[in-house]
Amino acid sequence: MIKMAKPDLTSLETDYAYKALKEGEIGTKSPYVKEFEEKLAEYLGFKYAVFCNSGWSALLLACRASGYKRITMPTFTMVASGTAAKQAGMEIDFTDVNERGLMEGQYKEPIMTVDIYGKMSEARSPFIIEDAAEIFGKQDYYGDIVCFSFFYNKIITTGNGGACLTNDKDLYEEMKLFRHHYYDGKSYVHKKDGYNVSQSGVIAAIGTKQLERVDEILEKRRILGERYVKELGAWECSEYWYQPYLPKERDNLAIYLESKGIPTRSFFTPLHTMPPFKQGSYPIAEELSKKGILLPLYPTMTKEEQDYIIKSIKEYEN
Repeated sequence: MIKMAKPDLTSLETDYAYKALKEGEIGTKSPYVKEFEEKLAEYLGFKYAVFCNSGWSALLLACRASGYKRITMPTFTMVASGTAAKQAGMEIDFTDVNERGLMEGQYKEPIMTVDIYGKMSEARSPFIIEDAAEIFGKQDYYGDIVCFSFFYNKIITTGNGGACLTNDKDLYEEMKLFRHHYYDGKSYVHKKDGYNVSQSGVIAAIGTKQLERVDEILEKRRILGERYVKELGAWECSEYWYQPYLPKERDNLAIYLESKGIPTRSFFTPLHTMPPFKQGSYPIAEELSKKGILLPLYPTMTKEEQDYIIKSIKEYEN
């Protein structure tokens, strides 16, 4: 059965998670959490990592730790980018994107960029929070804080989870404090209002073994993504999450594929059109939202499954 996403899990992950469980390492201060953070930072080329319970929480911690009260971000993104900044107390200024859905330009103010649909933004400023939920691997990350998601549909997964990566020790220490009620481990006098967004050692154990297999997982995704690009003219990506595609007729194609047992997703709805954020008009983002579709892509997808998807799209469009 074709799904939008399926996690690629083996006995490596399940055995290591069971080991953590048998040892009673279900807490948030487990050595398994520390192990995952250290290996994650090493793999991605950072000094520090803060593991938390979701990609949204990672963005929230980054926004709070930054100390800024206002941020500019693309309107073409998943709602988590906006709500994390909003709930961190930030005022948000939106900007439009290019034809690939990416924020561009040079900014003097703090920005949150989004590596949308597996492609990195080239927008720059003196301070950047990089939402890298839809990308992974050994990239040249540019954010002062780079935030990842390990949701079940992401490139590597822990079921749910997220992480903030940084080379700045002060930002690292702030994010660790905000992660657990701004508690310093000594006094129950809390200097700031923090959160409870830590993650379990059992979940971290899954992440550690996913990380050991990450190059294999990325290669499986690359092969599938490049085939979509070659056969359909779909968007090329640095790393492949779901496959972004601009069909001739998005809505009718989606209905047709659903009738064939193939799920799809529409492109994100721009944040500026939603009640929590409603402001301005950004025509490129609005147009992309109306036209784009995401096709299934996951590392355990078989060639036969992908053949069926590609054949079904070609049948409809021709």
